[in-house]
Amino acid sequence: MKSNENPEIGTCIDSMVTTIPLNENEYNFYLLPASANQGMMIPTHFHVIRDDIGRRDDLKLLSFKLCFMYYNWQGSIRVPAPV
Repeated sequence: MKSNENPEIGTCIDSMVTTIPLNENEYNFYLLPASANQGMMIPTHFHVIRDDIGRRDDLKLLSFKLCFMYYNWQGSIRVPAPV
């Protein structure tokens, strides 16, 4: 990747730039679910308030896949509806 290109769709950032959680079931991550035709794509911030199951990677993948399930658009959207 060149320095002037956007990261690939599906890039997930979950460490180093995220905030420190208040408890063990709380965390946050940034996801790039869509591409930008022009300019820079801004990542979407997801904040998980409670995770009783503890399957972080599965929740990140589900969040990414939900961005492609909007019935009225062929591509991906930035924020999925159930969020």
